[in-house]
Parts: sequence; structure tokens; C-alpha cells
Amino acid sequence: MTREERTRHAHAISDRYVPWISPDDTETMKEIKNLPIQDIITIHSNARFAIEKGMFVGISKDALRKKDSYAIRFNQAVEAIKKIIIERLRTADRLWTVTDRITHSPFIDDGNRAWVFTEREYADECVGHFMKQFRTTFEVTEIPHSDLFRFFGISAYMRGVETFQVDILAYSAISIKSEEIIPAPDFSKTPAINRPVMNPDFFRAVAKFQEERLYSADYKGKKEMLKSLEEDMVKAFRGATFLVPVKGMDQISKKIDAKGSVKKGTKISIPCLSKGTGKDETNATPVFTDWDEFNKVYSQEEWGGWIWKASDLSGAPEDMIVVNAGSLGFEMSKGMIRKMLGKRKFF
Repeated sequence: MTREERTRHAHAISDRYVPWISPDDTETMKEIKNLPIQDIITIHSNARFAIEKGMFVGISKDALRKKDSYAIRFNQAVEAIKKIIIERLRTADRLWTVTDRITHSPFIDDGNRAWVFTEREYADECVGHFMKQFRTTFEVTEIPHSDLFRFFGISAYMRGVETFQVDILAYSAISIKSEEIIPAPDFSKTPAINRPVMNPDFFRAVAKFQEERLYSADYKGKKEMLKSLEEDMVKAFRGATFLVPVKGMDQISKKIDAKGSVKKGTKISIPCLSKGTGKDETNATPVFTDWDEFNKVYSQEEWGGWIWKASDLSGAPEDMIVVNAGSLGFEMSKGMIRKMLGKRKFF
């Protein structure tokens, strides 16, 4: 459909359904459940607009504050529509997202949102729109049904995505908080030592910093934006923990001294990642923000994961570390680590 056709279709859908939405399982709501997801999003968007503008008698924001019964039911109907959208996203045959080749991960925008699309067409149009703004590293990635749960969970609780923006730049869009789509894991009854390593704040901070730092376009306020993103990254780094690939963990557990340090002579192996040759060769110790990132590079059948705090990284075997070699590939020198821990600028 052309933009004009979409607009006419959206108006027709809204005129047909918005006045009759209900928090109950009426015939109208049953019909709505079977519409394309973008149509349901349009109904939701225009119903919310109706409340904002007081388009129907008795449903304005003021009527809600006064607890008018009709206004309250209409608002409940809007929430019922949102639940339908969430369920349709969870059960979709496939969805699409925009991946940034800089981070090899779904793009995280300045609202800490990842973009999800209900049609490939909308995703392609979004990429085309940002290509005109010199965002040349965007590409569309399909998420099959079998990967939806994993995509939402990892994005939210390992990548730090706070909101999923559905069908951005299509006729209608909706923002849905991560926990509304997939509840946060509950580790309250899990001993701290058995809780999985996850650093969503640090992953998100690095991803956003890299996305913006390597964005080829210049714009007013970019310097200030990078400074703010740098500060977010430094703050998140100090509280982060990391997984370091290691062989010989069985020896470590047997050779810890009274101070909690590994005894001298303990034989362990930590891998080294090298690039370049000759004078240009650099060596880095790989570290990871979570097990999903770890598994992209190393097999748990061969390697264990040694948990290090940020302050431990200054003692890594090589002169540099690389964070998430399978995606972010963020290199940090020992000097940079010390500066980040010491609150000094490093870029």
C-alpha cells in the first residue's frame, strides 16, 4: 500500500472499531483480535488520541480524573487492546528488527528502545529513512517465531533494552515496556553465587556509545551527546562483573588461600586474541558481559567462566581486553581501564 492508501485504510479501521472497543470479550473485540497487528496498533493509537483530545463525549482526561464510569471503561478498553497487541507479538510467525553492524546487535536508540516491526516492509522503510541521515550501518534482521522469546528476553535483560518500539515510522506505532512482554527473571531465591552474570546497563551503555561515536554524520550537539554517553558507560563499568574464559577452574577452587587469592603456581589458561602482524600486532584478553555473549566465541564444554569485577581487569594477562568479541568487540587498554575507574576522560 502507498502512504495515502495506508492513511485511508487506517481512518476506515478507526471509524469502524474505536467507538465500540470494550474491556469485555464482545464480538467487536473478537474481530479486533483477528486483524493484522498494525491495524490493532492503529486502533490503540487512535483510541488514546481520542482520550487526549476528548473526541467522544465522556472520555476526556478530565473525565478520567473525575472517575466518570464511561471514561474509565473506555480507558480499560484501550488497555485491553494493548494486551491483545502484546499477545500477538508473542505469538507472531515472525517479526523483524534493525541490527546495527557496529555492534552486531539490535540498534538501541536514545530512548533505550529496540525497534520491532510487524512487517518486513515497515522495517525496510525505516532503514531507508535513516540511510538518508547517513545511518549506513543499519540492516533488517528477521526474528522467526522460535526465536521470539529469546530475542525479547536477551534484549531486555542482557542488552538493557527498556522498551520495544513497535512499527516506528509506520502509520501507527506503540511503545511497550520490556517487562510487559516478558517478565524479569526472579533470582530472589537463588544464591548470589548461582545467579547468572548479566550486565544490561554496561552492554547498553557501550552499544550506544559505539553507535554514536562511529556514526558518520556530524550534527549539532554530537560532542555533548558523546560526553553524556561516555559518562553513562563509565558509571556502568564500575559496577559491572565479567566472565573471563579459563581452563583449570578445578585447580582454582582447590588453591584459594586464606585471603581469597589464587595461590602461586596454580596452572590456569586464559585465551589471548591477537590481531595485526609485526609491530602492529596487539593482544587482548577476551571478557564477556553474559553467558550468551560468552557462548558466541567459546564452548562451555571446553572453557569455564571466571567471574571478575571491573577492578580485576587491570590484572588481565594482556595489555588490552576486548569486551564481547562476538558482537561489541569493544577494546580497552589497561590505561583506559584505570582512567574509567579513576573518573578521568579517556576519549
